[in-house]
Amino acid sequence: MDQTVQQYAPGNTAKYTADYMHRAFGDSMMRWGVSSILIEAGGWYPERGGDDFVRRLFAMSLLRGLYAVAAAEDEKPSGAAYDQIPFDAGKQFYDVLLRGGKILNGQGRAPFRADLAINVNVRAGLPQEPLAWGGSIHQVGDLEDDMGKLEVDTGGKVLLPGYLAIAPSINFDGEVPASDVAAKFLRAGITTVACGYGPFASNRARENWMQAVSHKVPPINIIAFERVTSLAEIQRRHGMSELAGLLVQDLSIAPEDLLSFANLFHPVTMPDLGNRNRALLGLDVFFQASPSPSGGLLHIHLTHLKEERGEAPIRQDELRSFVGDLLRSPSQITLSMDAEDDPFDWLPIQVGYGGLSFGRLPAPNFLGKILRAVDARESGAITSALSLLAMQNSHAFRMGNVGTIQRNARADIVAYDEALLSGGEQAFEATPEVVISNGSVVYDAANGVQSSAAGAWSFAPSTPGRN
Repeated sequence: MDQTVQQYAPGNTAKYTADYMHRAFGDSMMRWGVSSILIEAGGWYPERGGDDFVRRLFAMSLLRGLYAVAAAEDEKPSGAAYDQIPFDAGKQFYDVLLRGGKILNGQGRAPFRADLAINVNVRAGLPQEPLAWGGSIHQVGDLEDDMGKLEVDTGGKVLLPGYLAIAPSINFDGEVPASDVAAKFLRAGITTVACGYGPFASNRARENWMQAVSHKVPPINIIAFERVTSLAEIQRRHGMSELAGLLVQDLSIAPEDLLSFANLFHPVTMPDLGNRNRALLGLDVFFQASPSPSGGLLHIHLTHLKEERGEAPIRQDELRSFVGDLLRSPSQITLSMDAEDDPFDWLPIQVGYGGLSFGRLPAPNFLGKILRAVDARESGAITSALSLLAMQNSHAFRMGNVGTIQRNARADIVAYDEALLSGGEQAFEATPEVVISNGSVVYDAANGVQSSAAGAWSFAPSTPGRN
């Protein structure tokens, strides 16, 4: 069996020690006098056949062994052939191994050099459509002695958590987004999109939609919020036994009312707004319900209105009432702004630029606006700027262990040239050189890789069975 496999994978077989283990099934069989052979295998390089190649090796070795027994060939070889098989070297063999990058892990640490190992757990989806689910970071550190089925040289690059884009105007009614649409987001370093679905005429219609769509594999990670028409509807529905993430889009508010409301959770000094006070701002409200007011979350996304709207804007007292009924702490409120619009320089609140409010692609200086939000040119401030965005990814929608680069975190990672850390003008215009979504390398400029991703749904908040 070993000699057969060696013809197709030379130098890639090994044996374990023959120590007796009383709880092992095979050892029990041998204790009863039954010959037993255990075969185990790890992964294989995708460009050389991947897991299908391993399955073929299994089949060939089993057939060759059975034939040898049937033809009495097993009586001829000496034990010397078995003795020549080397023992397992004990190396770890990961799905993806990133070597030599400088990591900004989203937790406020200064950049540090490390290798990064990723494993992807595969769970069966629809027939003929395996679902890559839960690609996660398995190890961070010095992995010089380990190997990867796919190895990427990230020397000279800085690795950051993938970005979360707030895109309320993107609506997925019946189908998942097309791969070419998702590819544009991924190419910009955006690995997760928060968007809307619905509204529905009935609970049955909502359930049918979720049953149909949640079994399809989206080409990008999606946090899905159900659309409703008003803040009042959120207040009516937040206590339902089936908790829901709810989205109210296309609201508007006067700058003065927004600043007055902001005093609830971040004391501000009212600036002189001048003519701006007569303008209206676009407002999209994401609300994640909870059985307790201390567990809910309100996220407000701001955008400049490009044209006058006819409807009356909401007032700050409406938001105050809404927050007072549904939340308990200022820490439950987060903000973001549209990445393509001019900065709200009059708004003295530090927020992350995470938005794509009308479904537009991000501007080339998308990352630059994030960095400038906390004056990234100052020494040491870049870590704070990137951590701000990573914190938004990690906590904004209770997504769990996302938005950080650490063990067991989801493997959504973007890599830029290390010049990004200098904070110069050229760095602000940078685009990712490597993009990893859910453990899969979907873009690698140096090696000409550009492929589709297997994303994951996250209905906000997750309902049982649909995480």
